[in-house]
This record gives sequence, structure tokens and C-alpha cells, in this order.
Amino acid sequence: MGPIPHIEWVEALLDTGASNTSIKARVADRLDLSPLGRRQTHSIHGLQSTNWYLGDVWLRFDDSPGGQRVASEIQLVELDQKVRVEALIGRDVLCRCDFQMTKAHEFILRL
Repeated sequence: MGPIPHIEWVEALLDTGASNTSIKARVADRLDLSPLGRRQTHSIHGLQSTNWYLGDVWLRFDDSPGGQRVASEIQLVELDQKVRVEALIGRDVLCRCDFQMTKAHEFILRL
């Protein structure tokens, strides 16, 4: 593995209903990611054309100092500005982990 790229830690929501992982435009700007085109996306806000980027996804939990790269060079769809978090982690990343929901409405995510 090569050198660790610039990492921008943001608050993200695990979204089992989302096909793709999404980031806000300001996160893409801070990471110096340029849009690679536009694509149609369907969200709770309806059908819209959004920018998409290529990027890596790292996850860390709580206040741990490090993280682990979960996905490399995946399509990151631009997240609607109306959403309160800076990123949504979709099934494209979640399927690379062991994800379990319990009857007590808790979840377990193993990398």
C-alpha cells in the first residue's frame, strides 16, 4: 500500500437504503476532488442530476485516533445540501463489512 492520502474526517450516517456513498460538495472541495461528471440520482428529495467523484472511504469509530480504508476509488455522489450530515455511507461500502442489526435496535459493524 502506498502513502496515506489526505484524510478528511467527517460525520457520516450509515444509510442501508442508499445504493451509493455520498459526500457534500464542501467535503469534496476540502479533499481537492474534482467532479468527474454528473449522474442521475434518486433520493428522498426526488430525481436530480448530481456531481460524482472518485475517492477512498476510511472508517473510524468513536474518538479513536486511526481508521481503516474500507474502499478505494469508489464513486462518491454529491450529497444534497439539505442533509444535515456531511456524508452518507451507502451499501457500496457497507457490503464490504459485516453488518448486523439486533432486535434491540442496535447494530454491529465489523471491518
